[in-house]
Amino acid sequence: MQPHHWGILAGWVVVVVAFAGWLLWMLNSLVDDLIDLRLRKRFLIDLRGALETTQPGWGQVLDIGQSRGIGQRSVFVAVRSLLRDVLTGSEPTLLQHRSVLERYLESYRRAEPFEGLPSETRVHLERLQEVLGNDSLALEPLTIQIREMASVYRRDYIRQRIYTVWGFIVGIIGLLFAGYAYFFPYVPTAGSGVQQPTATASSATP
Repeated sequence: MQPHHWGILAGWVVVVVAFAGWLLWMLNSLVDDLIDLRLRKRFLIDLRGALETTQPGWGQVLDIGQSRGIGQRSVFVAVRSLLRDVLTGSEPTLLQHRSVLERYLESYRRAEPFEGLPSETRVHLERLQEVLGNDSLALEPLTIQIREMASVYRRDYIRQRIYTVWGFIVGIIGLLFAGYAYFFPYVPTAGSGVQQPTATASSATP
């Protein structure tokens, strides 16, 4: 193998290792999402049973979530999705508990008035809330506007990540085809219809 071939081979090894690392990262993220989804489904089963029997308070609902291994934010998301199903008619059996679910969400929003905002922004708003005291309700319009801007930024960020991932995949496929064509060039056969080059005599015949 010629020296420049070794360089190309080393480059391909780097590309394959990078692709394997990216694939492992994607699989790890997928596994984490599946585990979180499974825990949230179990929590929703517990919450439905609790609503039908004891109608626990928000603190007790958080305890149920912690026993299933999900945090306060995930509990809020699960309760909000359950209320959505009640309002859309997907959960008609829980319609009588609509007010209880709404109280859960209100309790969370009172405890976390800056939910959904970036952490660096929340720090400043929390300080302003402490300074304003009873007048902290004046921050609500600003909080809503920042939350909307953060939501737009988050969508753009996710879109850019998708474009980056697909661009990486397309680039890998292009490199694979280019490498294959380089190491295994097409050689036409005699029966392919392509005219073969004819060897010329090195000296004239007598």
